[in-house]
Amino acid sequence: FRGASLLQGYLSAENYHRYHSPVEGKLVFASVIPGTYFFVNNYKERKNIFCGQDQVMQSQGFLSNIQTRAVYIFKTKEIGYVAFIAIGMTEVSSCIVYKRLIGKNIKKGQEIGHFQYGGSTNVIMFEKAYANKIKILVKATKSEKDMRTDMKKEKLTKVRSSIAELKR
Repeated sequence: FRGASLLQGYLSAENYHRYHSPVEGKLVFASVIPGTYFFVNNYKERKNIFCGQDQVMQSQGFLSNIQTRAVYIFKTKEIGYVAFIAIGMTEVSSCIVYKRLIGKNIKKGQEIGHFQYGGSTNVIMFEKAYANKIKILVKATKSEKDMRTDMKKEKLTKVRSSIAELKR
């Protein structure tokens, strides 16, 4: 997936914490990669501020490298290989993979695993060859203020909603 395009989503502790396949295809790999927990980017100079939700949101970029992760790779007919990575943020280190699905054809939206405790993130990666052929349908959040606003129930992306499509 070197040079791949990716889409990262945030799941608040109050949200749904089961993961579903983002694509239809054969599940060729699924495994949990152990990592750390209770780790956030606390670099900003703040005095007397508890490490809270803001630091968790600011930490998503590097948490995908160090937290416990469930990594899935699908082989699809239309867009090659697609990776889905479920990442347990902060205290979440319980990524559950349904191993019985490895080697099977999976339907888009089919449940493939879950977290046992809230607050997490996920990443979907598309091969470099398909990067310009994917149209992202969800709005990108650029600031902490936008992210807090997007976490309101009316701004959430519903489970099994289309988040991207193949440009024709």
